[in-house]
Amino acid sequence: MGRHKGKALHTSQGRAIKDHADWTFELHVRPGHPKVMLKKSETGWVLGVREQPRDGMANRGVLRVLADILGVPVSTLSILRGESSRIKRIEVAGLAPEEGVRRLEVFLKKSVGQ
Repeated sequence: MGRHKGKALHTSQGRAIKDHADWTFELHVRPGHPKVMLKKSETGWVLGVREQPRDGMANRGVLRVLADILGVPVSTLSILRGESSRIKRIEVAGLAPEEGVRRLEVFLKKSVGQ
């Protein structure tokens, strides 16, 4: 999957600067899970998706579910590493790391309360 390129702003001196931050994090995926599940473990975030690990279905499911949880378009998400592994490195373009973690934790609290 291609990386999403951020927009650039140009200063009066003509230098380009990014207009947002990108967040990269590791995610352990559990494909074929009975329902969507997110939890935090000692080693990081764990995401269960319903899709099976065939023909990229689980990867598409991961990106779709993360986009929904984080409130961002799917097009801002990329799998940088681990397309054929359960351990994935995910990039979210245009979302600061602190805000991304906050959104995951909000979803986690809501799902625990159900």
